[in-house]
Amino acid sequence: MKIFVKLITGLVAAMLMVPAAWGGSVTIPNTFTSGTPAVAAEVNQNFDAVATAVNDNDSRVTTNTVNINTNTTNIGNNAANIATNANDISTNANDISTNANNMTTHSGDPSAHHARYTDGEAVSAVQAAGFVENSGVIRITSSFGSWVEFTSSDPVDMTYYSGRLLVSRTSTGNNFFSLHPDIPVALYGQSLELTGVEFCYDVSATGVSFNRIEINTFTHDVVNGSGSVTHELIDNTIRNDATCRTYTLTTPVTLTSDMGVNVFVRFNWATAGVTAEIGRTSFLLSPTNVAAAVARQTIRDVKPSLAGESATNP
Repeated sequence: MKIFVKLITGLVAAMLMVPAAWGGSVTIPNTFTSGTPAVAAEVNQNFDAVATAVNDNDSRVTTNTVNINTNTTNIGNNAANIATNANDISTNANDISTNANNMTTHSGDPSAHHARYTDGEAVSAVQAAGFVENSGVIRITSSFGSWVEFTSSDPVDMTYYSGRLLVSRTSTGNNFFSLHPDIPVALYGQSLELTGVEFCYDVSATGVSFNRIEINTFTHDVVNGSGSVTHELIDNTIRNDATCRTYTLTTPVTLTSDMGVNVFVRFNWATAGVTAEIGRTSFLLSPTNVAAAVARQTIRDVKPSLAGESATNP
């Protein structure tokens, strides 16, 4: 029994040394007294307590080992990133120095862009470039007062209002009316192109119809005088409606400095005195990248050249 007690005492002493070795916290549930019999169950409880503490310490050691390995890898990666960032910083510093040198060289170069243009001129150039490069329609609306009868002796009455023009004929038959607009042929030094005309009218009353429209371009300058007249569009469709109709040219016409545009429309009166209405007329233009020459044209009246019709009013 004395030998067994000594053995138990030695085991307990060993158990008490384990926490110091592993750094964990161990609580021994049973304490044995010299000369007192040791119960196997209590001895096993002490062993279980030691085993639990040892296993816990082992788990923490394993976790710490994994974390240490991970941290070692991260430290290596961070060291590589720091080296890369240092190289990037050095490269950026060199670029900044190069740009500073370029700016110094540019400021002293008389052929440099800013030496040839002021800031205001540069802004204007950008705005002009944006204008001629942008797509879209430029609409120029002509005044009702610009419409005239074909000749001053025509048997027609024309009444001008702020929003429309009323026309009637004192006898039956056809009558032309013409419009000679003041429209630009160029903007910002670039030529415009004519793409079409929107014509608003009302011939819905019984006894009057709209049966012809011409869109013409012509040339004229102070050197050569009157030039050619080109019928860009002719439509002889008989109409008895009230609408705004867009007439689109098959091929847009690039306007030059010596060109002008006019429109002729023809109404027919089956019944004398019936009133027709001429509404808004808008000319549809688009920008081009064609440089415009110095304008020298003068706009003049051009009578339509109609196949099979005399020079007098039909």
